[in-house]
Parts: sequence; C-alpha cells; structure tokens
Amino acid sequence: ALQECLAQAEKSADRRMEASALQELARFALGRRELGGEAPSYGERATSIFKELNDRQALADLFNFFVSAHLASGDAIEALTKATEAVQFFKEPLEPSCLMQALLTKASVHLAMKEPARALKSANKALGMAREAHSRAAEVDALRFISKAHAAMDSLDLAVQVAFEAMGTSKALADKQAAASLTTSLARAVLELGKPEQALLIAEEARILYGQQRDARGQAELFRDVVASALLRSGSVAKAAAAAEAALDLFRALGDRSEEASTLFVLAKLHHQNGSTEDALQAALDLVTVCVKSSKRSMEAEARNLVAVVHATAGNFSAALASAASALEEFR
Repeated sequence: ALQECLAQAEKSADRRMEASALQELARFALGRRELGGEAPSYGERATSIFKELNDRQALADLFNFFVSAHLASGDAIEALTKATEAVQFFKEPLEPSCLMQALLTKASVHLAMKEPARALKSANKALGMAREAHSRAAEVDALRFISKAHAAMDSLDLAVQVAFEAMGTSKALADKQAAASLTTSLARAVLELGKPEQALLIAEEARILYGQQRDARGQAELFRDVVASALLRSGSVAKAAAAAEAALDLFRALGDRSEEASTLFVLAKLHHQNGSTEDALQAALDLVTVCVKSSKRSMEAEARNLVAVVHATAGNFSAALASAASALEEFR
C-alpha cells in the first residue's frame, strides 16, 4: 500500500506526498529485519525532497526519527552522526526552534552513550537558546536533560536542584495541562534519582495543576505511579496504599477497567507488604473479578497467583493451592 502511495505521488508530481510516503516506507523498513537495509535509501530520498521544499520542521522530525531508530537498533554511532548532522544543518541558516530540538536530541544520544558531560554541553546550549527566545516549554525540556546529565555524573543534589528549577518554569506555562504533565515527569525523574521526599514535593505541585484542570486521569496516574512509589520508598507503606486507593477510586469513577486492574494489582501488593492480609486478599479478589469481566487472561493468571500468595501468608494452604492451580491453568 505504501509503495502504491509513493507511485501515485510520483505520477502526480506531488513532492510533499512523495516525501511523506518515503518517510513512512523508511519507518516500515526499519521495523522489518529483511527490509532494514532499504531504510537509509528511503530516508535520504525523503530528506532530499524536504530540503528542496525547505520544510525545515519536517526535516527536524525526520532527523529525530532516524536518531531514535538507530538508538533503538543499538547503533549509537550512527545515531550520533545523524544528530550531529541535524545540528549543523539548522545552524545555517539558523532555525532556532529546530536547532534547540536537534541539540536536545544530540544530548539524548550522548546520554545513551554514557557521555553525560557532552550531553550537558548540548543541553546547556539549548537552554541558552530557549531563554533568548523566551520559550518556556523549550527551557523546561532543556532543564530536564541537564538534570538527567547531572544525575548520570552522580551529582544528585545538583540534578534535583535543576529539576526544581524546571518545575518552577513549567508552572509559568500558559498551557496548564502541559505544565502538569511536565511537572509529573520531573517528579518521576527525581524519584528515579532516589529522592522520594523531593519527588513528593514536586508531585504535590502536579496534583494542584491537575486539580485546576479537573483532570481526574492525570491525578489518578500521579497518585499510583509517583506518590505511592515515593511513599513506599520513604517507608510509609500504609500511606502508599492510601495513595493507591485514591487512584483506584478515580479510575473506577472514569470507568477504566484496564487502569482499575493495574491499580488493584499495585494495591494488593502494598496491603500484603504492610501486613494487611484481609485488605490484600480483597484487592486481589477484586482484581480477579475485573480481569474476568474484561477478559484479561494474562493478568488474571497473575491475579490468581497473588490470591494464592496472600492465602499462603495467612496460613490458608488449601485455598492457596486451589488458587495456585487456577493460576497455573491460566498461565498454560
């Protein structure tokens, strides 16, 4: 179908359609081992057409695509070559937004190559450009990479300091939904740095932003994925379970069975870890019910296994064996 689309574009002399078809063919080829060798050819042809059309944003997206594809395939050297090519291309003539994007892409490659100092250099250049352009969103993106680079160099306190700076900047964004999402990402990043108390502070700012937008889903994901994890790492298992309960209530109100199941799984494990056997068993049984109703066979097997573990912990070995047998049937 893509080859037909390309042929039609070539016949109609629609260069933009031709470039888009070539780009999609490159994506398709990279996803097929037997066709992977054809991807560079398609990509170069698409690049040539976008240059001819002077569509610099399309070129920026194409460069990013190839960098990501090369990283995913484990070819960091080729990824760095493409990222460097993008930086040089957008320097002359200068295209600030595309150059900032290219610099951060290059920073991501250096991070993947375990070269945080070089990543920091690229991200700092992007930060300077973002501030000159008064682009808050680009500034937050650059600060996020700077924080990651400091973390990779084991400068954890500095990484957290930069993350808080990014949080302050994100709060000034006119798009509060984007601000909430960015602040949540920062909270996750700080949590990964092993700083749960600071992550909780940032998460509270995200919660306020989600509340202002009446975004129940954003709040639920924040409670389950960030707040509960941070509280657990802080040793407050009961509070972590309470955060997961809050997320569960929100997902149930939204009618999202998939997220409800994922949250029940987290909640059951938290109750079990906290020694609340009855609560853990109830959450695990609720999870089985949700999985059966939504035909989630793989998760149902895990749920029944969790029921078996809780029964065994409580000394109910006959019930544990029955649940384990049911889980084994599902796994098979």
